[in-house]
Amino acid sequence: MEVLVEYEYEALHEDELTLRPGDVIVGVRRVEEEGGWMEGELDGRRGLFPDNFVKVCGGGGGSVCLSVCLSVCLLKNKFVSLSV
Repeated sequence: MEVLVEYEYEALHEDELTLRPGDVIVGVRRVEEEGGWMEGELDGRRGLFPDNFVKVCGGGGGSVCLSVCLSVCLLKNKFVSLSV
């Protein structure tokens, strides 16, 4: 599962990820023991993050997340380099 970060979150513990709007987190799973938390990979680092800061992307192999991320980046005047 992939998720798109909608809100900024600063990691409070070593096992958490710092999130920025527009980030796409991959390999995501819900953490059953910790209600309201997910675990996934961002920039090569695996960690926990609150599930209410992200939006689950459609099952299109990342294309929905990529499309939304590009829109967010363009709105924020961010330039991105993508290798497809």
